[in-house]
Amino acid sequence: MSTAETYPCPVPCGEMTYILRVIGDSMIDEYRPGDMIFVDPEVPACHGDDVIALMHDTGETTFKRLIEDGTQRYLKALNPNWPEPYIKINGNCSIIGTVIFSGKPRRYKIKA
Repeated sequence: MSTAETYPCPVPCGEMTYILRVIGDSMIDEYRPGDMIFVDPEVPACHGDDVIALMHDTGETTFKRLIEDGTQRYLKALNPNWPEPYIKINGNCSIIGTVIFSGKPRRYKIKA
């Protein structure tokens, strides 16, 4: 994900909502590099939500789908070819925001 940008959110959101552009292909086919996602840290994450998680071991953030299976929770990459599609949540990360809207800019190009 790239650094935050400022745009008005097209759906109701909290004051702390921010926008990111998707980088990478772990969430293909639903999201593509360059897509804009609006992330609201005030919305509690539920099963099936797309979330931003802070990984405690690396300090990096990741964009994945939250899966709850009984008492177990996972982060799931949507790309069927992703080498490690599931990350078990076991104190190794914190969910820091829930995606509330996504958009596909038509003329955006990722700078190398």
